[in-house]
Amino acid sequence: MSQKKINHLLIVDDSVPNTILCKKLLENTCQINHIFTVYDGEQALDYVFKKENYDITNSYPDVVLLDINMPNMDGFEFLRVFQEHQEFLNFNPFIVMLTSSDWNADRLQADSNNLVQGFIEKPLNPEKVKALIQDYEAYIAVS
Repeated sequence: MSQKKINHLLIVDDSVPNTILCKKLLENTCQINHIFTVYDGEQALDYVFKKENYDITNSYPDVVLLDINMPNMDGFEFLRVFQEHQEFLNFNPFIVMLTSSDWNADRLQADSNNLVQGFIEKPLNPEKVKALIQDYEAYIAVS
């Protein structure tokens, strides 16, 4: 099976070292046209709600890697607000929680949210990226 190219990926994580690691791993492991980074849920909402952000990519994010624990607005609050406005945005990104949290409650909350397609514990590595791409390909095959 040929690998599907991701046009637009958004990393939402307050850890600058982690965003740099994620970006490098993604660039070296798979084909992605555009990778953008924001540092909390509020910035992520601003990003997805502003049409001018898509002048470069010509699309909404295909994939969102979303940290749980962030200042200002955490990943779960982002999901709640995003879900309230999703029908107006008219897009359904492949959202994966990317977190250092090993709390079972976080995993259960992520699993119970129909927007969340996966849960990856940090740190990201090449095997986890390959699994992410396989899950994304399966997701778009049925979407």
